[in-house]
Amino acid sequence: MKHTYFVAYAAIICLLGACHSDSTISSTVTTSVSPPATGGLQRLKGTWAGYDKGGFTLVKIKADSTGAYTTFTDRERETGQPSPDDRYFLYESAIKVRYKPGNQYQPGVAIYTDNFRFDYYLSGDTLIEYDKMGEQGRLVRVQPDPH
Repeated sequence: MKHTYFVAYAAIICLLGACHSDSTISSTVTTSVSPPATGGLQRLKGTWAGYDKGGFTLVKIKADSTGAYTTFTDRERETGQPSPDDRYFLYESAIKVRYKPGNQYQPGVAIYTDNFRFDYYLSGDTLIEYDKMGEQGRLVRVQPDPH
């Protein structure tokens, strides 16, 4: 059942992504967060996806340390409480990525969106989101369907 939801969410995000060109996404970057400049991130390059009972997150990272972040949440599913006014939440943002390998005691990947910063540990093909409250979620590297 979870696989079915993931496929449905992935299809939605692909359709939403097709409506925006990279120039549109990158033009929405504000100066509210000042990420450091970083160089090629071949190890992180690609598409990363995660989902839970309330929605999904999709992160696309390019080799030049930029990319796109999208998250969708159905608050009613997530909380189990009716939420008629603001049931759905969709957040899209251009990103800047910082990667500092080698320290196993601190997150080595930082993703800066327009309004937020997310810290991750890199473990193989998994990004583990971590903050002061502990592990918050996981993103796995996904390969596009060749068809």
